[in-house]
Amino acid sequence: MNRVKDRVKCIQVHIQKEVGKDKAIIAVSGGIDSSVCAILSAKAISKNIFPVFIRTGFNLDKEEKQLLKLFSVSRLNVKILNKEKEYFNKLKDVEDPNKRRYQFGKISLEFLKEYAESIGANVLINGVNKNDKLISNTVIQYEKRADDVKRVLGLKLVEPIAELYKDEIKEIAREIGLTSLMSKQHIPGPALAIRISGKITKEKITLIKQINEFTDNQVNNGYWQFFPFLLDEKLDDKFLIVIRAVISNDGGFTAEVKYDSELLNKIAKDILERYPEIGRVFFDVSPKPPVTIEFMWGFQNVYL
Repeated sequence: MNRVKDRVKCIQVHIQKEVGKDKAIIAVSGGIDSSVCAILSAKAISKNIFPVFIRTGFNLDKEEKQLLKLFSVSRLNVKILNKEKEYFNKLKDVEDPNKRRYQFGKISLEFLKEYAESIGANVLINGVNKNDKLISNTVIQYEKRADDVKRVLGLKLVEPIAELYKDEIKEIAREIGLTSLMSKQHIPGPALAIRISGKITKEKITLIKQINEFTDNQVNNGYWQFFPFLLDEKLDDKFLIVIRAVISNDGGFTAEVKYDSELLNKIAKDILERYPEIGRVFFDVSPKPPVTIEFMWGFQNVYL
């Protein structure tokens, strides 16, 4: 008996039971959790699942391309909502990355609600996993119902993989053919919106995107997360970058710093040569716990 196949079948039955004949939307980011949920939902409820990718302006440019390529193989159409201007205007003056993370989630839910209404959907499928549930708080606030059905902004909430840990979701990804996502680094829902300190500017967004894309191309598999964070402080009128590089064996509950001096020296040198706006490159050696993986203080995680 194939345990993973049985689990896949159980998830599909759960989705069928919870959604019924209603239309359901799911926000997809290109990450393994939302992708697994979207593919299993398509198998369970066929044409009644509507994946949506929100173009926030804080996504890595390659994420959208990779996502569309991935879902085209499964013949699953993804609705693109271009909301870059709206996100920028609402977040540009929010200086604290933690508060920005929370606001990002609220904005995203509002856009998802609008889209659901436009197509007549009344179910929101959410790809949150057990790891996120245990270590993070969420911007999603359940509406209390006498029939004990969880709702968010009037939408019925269905969380098919909420009781599965990250390693279990990876097993499912392999089973259903999403092998390209197996070794992909974890990226939080707000993406680069929480990798900038101080007020957000177009210059900062462009710079952190370019440096993030560059570091991604330099780093091989093996990291849970390897990313740059742009500090608001300047030295000699130039920005400062912090590199965070960690590995995790328990889905992000804990994380150890992975220090590769040769790789880091090369990346720092290349960043300083390629991006004249950067004056210094630092390396964060703090483990989790007591700090978080993202270069922030405290948690306000967003399940999207």
